[in-house]
Amino acid sequence: MKKLKSLYEKAAAYFADNYGQSLGKFLDIPSRVLRFFLVYIVPFIIGAKASGVVTDLPVNSSFFSLATWRTIFLDNWILLPLLIFYLIGVFWRNKIDYKNTKIHTIRDALTWIYHDLNFDGEKYAAADIRMTIWVPVRKNQKLESFRMQQLVDYVPTVSQKSTPSGGFRKNKTAGRVFRFTRPGKDEILGIGIAGLCVIAFESKHEPKVHQEMIPATVKFSDYMVSNWHFTPAQAELLTSDRRSYLCGPLMDRSAKALYGIIYIDSSDPKALTKVIANKFEKNYLTRIADLFAA
Repeated sequence: MKKLKSLYEKAAAYFADNYGQSLGKFLDIPSRVLRFFLVYIVPFIIGAKASGVVTDLPVNSSFFSLATWRTIFLDNWILLPLLIFYLIGVFWRNKIDYKNTKIHTIRDALTWIYHDLNFDGEKYAAADIRMTIWVPVRKNQKLESFRMQQLVDYVPTVSQKSTPSGGFRKNKTAGRVFRFTRPGKDEILGIGIAGLCVIAFESKHEPKVHQEMIPATVKFSDYMVSNWHFTPAQAELLTSDRRSYLCGPLMDRSAKALYGIIYIDSSDPKALTKVIANKFEKNYLTRIADLFAA
């Protein structure tokens, strides 16, 4: 029974981490097709129908008479709902375009912070630091099953440190969804440092930057399971060369609403120092949060 449970956990974790994002993109196809139809096909139908209305008008009829418009409306009533559908499509497309523009702006801000802290310089080249942002999948979630989505690809998208095989790891995975909390025996457990950050904010509204280092002598997967409440199957799928972590909440000015969390990790246990944590707390968290509020 234990082997079966372990196999199920491995399969679930593997599917969520490797195919969850692809499944989300696949499920988005119908909405993309619908938007294309509303914005591009419907206007073509309206134009063809409207040109037919003008052509079919009696020669002696007055375009401004009430009788003419009554005839046009009764014979071509489909134009009104088509026009409404088109306006809905335009509004929908503009809303998505605005969201995508904001996401690109947020990632540009992350890139600027990465450069401002000199993470792309020679000093940190071997530390292989990367950073991203996670956002809640929806408002008013239960704390015991708090799920978040990775908003942007990691910065940088390609690791600065080469792998043993000679290549460079790609840091992407924007769009994946992960549960950062789960119920324990006596309390709600945070999964990973991001989960601890979520619990600290949602339960106590503490705008605290969390920082942690994994000693080089400790086995990575064991630490993830015993200290950060990952399942063994989940731990096996994590980037196992990570040794230092930093995470902070992105919140509104009243410290009541959580926009998301900024997450940073490194392969160097000493890379993400208290000094860097203080810089994030004082200088960067508020700036990124303001982009969400804009």
